[in-house]
Amino acid sequence: VVSLPITGSVNSLSAAQAGVVSMFEVMRQRMG
Repeated sequence: VVSLPITGSVNSLSAAQAGVVSMFEVMRQRMG
């Protein structure tokens, strides 16, 4: 993930959260 240095911390944080949530949803759907 490449983001601007100014908002790098916030963007990387939300990107990591979105990635974790999406991966969790995919795993949950495969389990169900």
